[in-house]
Amino acid sequence: MKLYRIEKTRYANQWPFEGSLHSNGRWHRIGMWVIDTSQSESLARSEVLVNANKIPKNRVLVIMEIDEKASITNIPYDQLPGNWSKFPPPLQLAKITRKFLQQERHLALRVPSTQSLTEFNYLLNPAHPDFGRFVRKIGLMEINFDPSLGGK
Repeated sequence: MKLYRIEKTRYANQWPFEGSLHSNGRWHRIGMWVIDTSQSESLARSEVLVNANKIPKNRVLVIMEIDEKASITNIPYDQLPGNWSKFPPPLQLAKITRKFLQQERHLALRVPSTQSLTEFNYLLNPAHPDFGRFVRKIGLMEINFDPSLGGK
């Protein structure tokens, strides 16, 4: 399965990515090492835009592949708190991720996106023993965001 991530150009050659160690996200807090990915390029773009104060520049699209043998678990909507999609995100989401990371039973956690009710993001555990065997970076493309997204 292909997964997509939009990364700052200066970190494009870092592998595995370490951004989550230095910033909070909907599904993690500073110090929790996960790699946020999306099931499509368009969803990855949406996820970046929702967290940006201005049109992002100096970004690359990272295309990854996760082997079909990799263990992926899912968080069903009925196991999420009622306010899971609100901002700021509830701390309970980071607790779900922390449990996922600590158990090390699965390489990836499929989570719903607040940007699209029919698409999903995948949190990868780079510390999982199978990460190097089942996840690889297969492409890197410089990308731009349409300046008209910032309004007229």
